[in-house]
Amino acid sequence: TLYGISFRYGLRYQDVAVWNGIADPYLIEIGQRLRMMPARAGASALLAVLLAAQLTHHNRQQLARDATVGPALREVYSSLGMPLPPNWNLAAFELRQWGANESAPSSAGAMTVRASLKNGAAFAQPMPLLRLELEDRFGGTVARRDFQPAEYLKVPAQASRLLPAGASTEAELEIVGSTPEAVGYRLDVCLRDENGVIRCAEPVAAAPPSSQAPQ
Repeated sequence: TLYGISFRYGLRYQDVAVWNGIADPYLIEIGQRLRMMPARAGASALLAVLLAAQLTHHNRQQLARDATVGPALREVYSSLGMPLPPNWNLAAFELRQWGANESAPSSAGAMTVRASLKNGAAFAQPMPLLRLELEDRFGGTVARRDFQPAEYLKVPAQASRLLPAGASTEAELEIVGSTPEAVGYRLDVCLRDENGVIRCAEPVAAAPPSSQAPQ
């Protein structure tokens, strides 16, 4: 019995039961090997590390989006040959256009567009790029520009912060020197992926000539 074996080694059977994970009524099988001392601290620490690593891997996608641990975690996975993109949700951004000071650029090519941006995702996301496309009277794109967060936020210092889940911010885009063919505009939200490629919520139309990009 567990009691008899423990007594033979001068140990408390309750301690031996704990060291071997044996619950009341402390039954053991013939030939079962028993640990007669507590596990070493090093083994316990290793087990804790392995458990933490397992939990981290299981929740890696959520952790990759975290502002504090995300960058370091993505770097670790990348060094192991397993890139870990945060999978931001572009479709969750809600862009509401408030209008512009002009329905189209003035004769001098100047226009200011205002909008509100809301993060409808269940997690915080980076401030996106805002893509402004100017359209001709046929709906074709005649000019395009991607505005960085620092360019459209009223407080540029907030550009590097994540936009919390459910939070909103205001955007103001100023254009000068636009093409005279433009009679309207449209806005889209975009983010750079792990390879630096810009991805937008809406399908990308044919790019206009670079000489026509609004300033």
